[in-house]
Amino acid sequence: MPIKMVLINNRSVCIFSRSFDTEISMQPSLFGSFLSAVSMIAKNISSDEVEAIILGKSKILYRSIDIKHDLNLIIIADQNDDDDALKIVLSQLSEQYLNIYKDKHINSELINYRYLKPFEKYVDKTIQIINERMGDEEIDQSKIAYFKEKYNIKPRQISLSFLFNTLKKNFAKVIYSIFIGRRIVISGDRALIKLLIDSLKLFTPNRILKTNYWANTLAETLVDIVGVPQDLLGLFVIDSVIIDLEKNTLIGIKNNKYFNNLVKKIKDLDTFQARAVYVDEINLLFERIVELLNIINTETVSDADLKKFGKKINKDILEIIEKTLIVNYPSSINKIKKFSNKIRKYAPS
Repeated sequence: MPIKMVLINNRSVCIFSRSFDTEISMQPSLFGSFLSAVSMIAKNISSDEVEAIILGKSKILYRSIDIKHDLNLIIIADQNDDDDALKIVLSQLSEQYLNIYKDKHINSELINYRYLKPFEKYVDKTIQIINERMGDEEIDQSKIAYFKEKYNIKPRQISLSFLFNTLKKNFAKVIYSIFIGRRIVISGDRALIKLLIDSLKLFTPNRILKTNYWANTLAETLVDIVGVPQDLLGLFVIDSVIIDLEKNTLIGIKNNKYFNNLVKKIKDLDTFQARAVYVDEINLLFERIVELLNIINTETVSDADLKKFGKKINKDILEIIEKTLIVNYPSSINKIKKFSNKIRKYAPS
């Protein structure tokens, strides 16, 4: 997948950031926690070394530019991207930063947008060239994380009313996130987290989730839904949907009208009626995803084919399909976006 983000960290304060992925949240408080964790690791490396860490579906590469002033350059990319290629980019950006500012030390107190504008222009140009080269791989349809086989949910594990009461207006966002394949990270009371995770399994009729009720290490968080301590939330801001039960907040995903309307449909139903309605809707979405995959994988696609598909859906459904494919096929992001943009002009609102 193309590079998602470039940051410069000075003593756990972000003095420069450029995001190339609209799904990354820019919540300042959580970025502070994320950068603090990166700083802890960066203290153990020398200025000519590059280290990498896997967080979910993302890979973080960081390099110390100036150990004396605790200045680090950070790249966030897809976990499957080539380390050597990313290290070259990191080296290029580091060298350019030092060339522009030479012996000048920039700290979090003196920093301003205009001062870093020359470096920003170089970053934008460099990442644009790289991202145009990446993201055009062929799509292997067998890798999609959905299948037409349902598994049974034990009634004791489910509490539909609990989901509505706990998640409130964020309920639709959460099941939308689960469908497209975003990781869900939850913080709060451990008993509530367990009940929430078990209840959310109701909304995965075409997918078996990997879950962990409570993770104490990064390795234990490499699942689809996970509970974590409050002080670890910042680590997941780059590629996850974060639910903070204590603060009753959710960040990392935007509303989708299709899922908002779907939640309205099931709100007053009992658990098993709600599941039946949801399964029908999800199966239809999955069929549309497969249809678009077949179109993308066809050697020659006519405008008539794109128009015909566009008329079957609307823009809200197209958004779901596009995001689902990007999550499942990050190395084909450019191809997915190209076809989605062509179809968007035919899809009704």
